Amino acid sequence: MTKYNWTFDASHSDWTANNANGITYGGTDATLTLQTSNYSGIKTTDGIIGQDYPYLVVKLQNSSDRTKLRIRFDKDAGGYAYKSMDISSNDSGFKTYLINLGSNSNWSTANSKDDITIQIGVNNSNAGTVTFDNVEFIASNKDVSQLNFDGDIDYQTLSAANGSSVTDNDGYATWTIAGTNDNAKLEMKTSGFYYTTDAETNKLVTVELINASANDELCFVSTASGQQFSTATMNANDTDDPTGTAQSIIFNVTKDNWTGATNNSWFLRARNSSNSNAAATKGFSVVRFCRQYNSY
Repeated sequence: MTKYNWTFDASHSDWTANNANGITYGGTDATLTLQTSNYSGIKTTDGIIGQDYPYLVVKLQNSSDRTKLRIRFDKDAGGYAYKSMDISSNDSGFKTYLINLGSNSNWSTANSKDDITIQIGVNNSNAGTVTFDNVEFIASNKDVSQLNFDGDIDYQTLSAANGSSVTDNDGYATWTIAGTNDNAKLEMKTSGFYYTTDAETNKLVTVELINASANDELCFVSTASGQQFSTATMNANDTDDPTGTAQSIIFNVTKDNWTGATNNSWFLRARNSSNSNAAATKGFSVVRFCRQYNSY
C-alpha cells in the first residue's frame, strides 16, 4: 500500500531544506536547522498523485518551541494550498503524526503534486531544530494504525496506571502488574498529541504478546463514553522469554462508543477469569507487547 517512503538514513536528493539553515544526516535521520521569523521545512519535487495517496505520515522530534506542522503543496490551477495541524513542542523523543491531505479538495485530484513542503512554524521568533525519522505518503490510514515496540519511540505513547508500570526494552515493551490489584491498566496517553486510530474503520484489534502470568483474559476497554469491555481469552504462564513465540489476541470491537476518526480513548486490562473482580494473580503479572495494530 505504501509507494512513497523516505527513512532519512542517508542523504536524499528528493528532499531539500526550504527557508532553513540547512539539513544534516545522522545515519538514521535528518536534522533541519530552523530559521528565525520563518516557516522552515523540507521540500520535495518528486511528484505525488494526490487522489491515490491522501495520507501523509511524518515521524519527527520537534526540538523547538514551534507548534504547527503545515503542508504546502501546488494546486492544479496554480499557486499553493495548505493543510495544518497542531504538534507538540520541545519533544524528548520522536512522535508520529498522520495528516489527512485528502480532506483538502486541492489535493484530491489526478494531477501530480510536484512542489510539496513539510513546514514547521508559529512561535517562530526562536531558532531550533526538527529531526525527521520517516516520511510516507500512503493510500489508506489503516496502514499506519500500528505500534511497533522496536525502540523507545512508540513506547512513549503508552501509560501504565493503578499499580502497574511499563518499561521499554529492545524490541518489546513490558507491562508489570503488582499483586492482586484489579484496576491496573495500560492505556494510550490522551494528551500531548500522542497516537490515535480511526475507530470508524479499525474494528479489529490484534495484540501480540508473551503472557508470563497466570492471567487468562485480556480486556480491551473503550472509554469515550463510559467503560465498555471487549474480552478475549489468552494462554497463561508463557515462558518469560522475549524471543519466544508471541500469542495473537484478537478483539472485534463493536461497542457503540468506539467511534471517531481520532479515537485515543482506550486501554488494556489483564485479568484472571476465575475472579469476577478481574484481579491479577498474586505476585507479578508480566505481559510483553511485541506489536499492536488495528485493521479491518
